[in-house]
Amino acid sequence: MGSIVQPCDELLRAIAPCDSSATTRIAIGPTVGFGVQAVKDTALVSIIGFTELTKAGSMISNATFRSFVVYGLVAVIYFVICYPLTRYARTLERKWNAAR
Repeated sequence: MGSIVQPCDELLRAIAPCDSSATTRIAIGPTVGFGVQAVKDTALVSIIGFTELTKAGSMISNATFRSFVVYGLVAVIYFVICYPLTRYARTLERKWNAAR
């Protein structure tokens, strides 16, 4: 029975190392990037998300002929949605000392 447990323990250590802080430090950047992408792509956010904001901006721009102002506002709204996520990621990276 001991011979079966030992290879399983070694396999588990190879898949999920005991030093999870190193794994977490490495994973912060890609995880937050994925989170920002999820903000743009999810069905819940698509109600107010990038595609609908752009379409609404296009319709308003066509009606008012003030495309710079309209698309500028659309960009600001999108920025307000995603910028806090990236700031939080930067805070996590500094906390975990991942930014080298």
